[in-house]
Formats: sequence, C-alpha cells, structure tokens
Amino acid sequence: MRRPPANERLFSPRIPDRLSYWRGVVREEKSRPDFPTSFSNFEAFCQVMAAYTPALCEAADFFDLDLKNEKQRATLLTILAHVAFAKRPKGRPKKHAKKWSRFRLVRLAIDLEKAKRNAPNLSDKKLSDLLKKKFPRRYQHNSAEMIRQNLREARGWLDNARRIRSDRRERRRLPV
Repeated sequence: MRRPPANERLFSPRIPDRLSYWRGVVREEKSRPDFPTSFSNFEAFCQVMAAYTPALCEAADFFDLDLKNEKQRATLLTILAHVAFAKRPKGRPKKHAKKWSRFRLVRLAIDLEKAKRNAPNLSDKKLSDLLKKKFPRRYQHNSAEMIRQNLREARGWLDNARRIRSDRRERRRLPV
C-alpha cells in the first residue's frame, strides 16, 4: 500500500499499516467458501472483532451510534471512510486564502511608511521582519512572509491615497 507523504498524513503514520492489516483480514475472509455468510452477520462479526479491536465499538460510542442499528452502522461506515480516504484539495487551505481587508492593507501601508522613514534602504524581506517585531500584536497571526507578500498591495493603496490627496490639493488651488 502506498504510504502518503508526510504533509498528507491522516492521523498517524501507522494508519497505512493498519489498513494493510485489515485488507489482509478481508482477503482471508473472502477466500473462505462461506464468505457471503461470514460477514453477513455483522453483529456476530462485531462481537468477535471487539475482542481483538475495540476500536469499532469506541468509534460507535464516540459518535453515540448503535452498531445493532443498520442505518447507524452505515452512518459510522460513511464517516470512517470519509476520515480515512477523503481526498484533500491541493494547495493552501481555504481558511488561509482570505485576502486582507482594505483597512488592514492601509494600516500596513502606514506602518510601512513609518518604517521606510527610519530605514529607507531596507529590502522588503527585512522590512516585513521589522514590522513583525515593531508591531507584534497587530501582526501576531501573520508571518513575516505573509506581511511581505501583502506589501505590494499595501503600497498600491498608499499610492492611491497620495494621488487622491494631491488631486484635492489641485482642486483647492484652482479658481472656481
């Protein structure tokens, strides 16, 4: 059985080994001449297997399901199959893919401007590290790399604000 890469691990690195073990048990049961009846009495199977693996009973207890009820067994089977075999989408999780709000970008632009005044020759990487250290509470849930990635958009907001200010100044100077 293919072992998933470390970043795709389900719960523990032993899960593929456990799945391989149970695949062997099922293959062995299938080879028996009375296979259709050997698994058909699920309650008896559960009682026999509970002595070896109480995990099925624990899973049923965890979800407050009754293994004697066929629909609840199917529910448990669906849940466990989803947990063990569901494919995760590639890329970053969606919860981290949210864009920064306009307010946060403007705040970053202001902080960037203050930092640039004190150290005009710093690279973006060093600037983001400096902002992370200088404003630890403001950027506590963001890495320096994430701050660096948002610097460009923050600069865009800052340039836009400057253009608006200069336009207002021009309007004030023009005679009406």
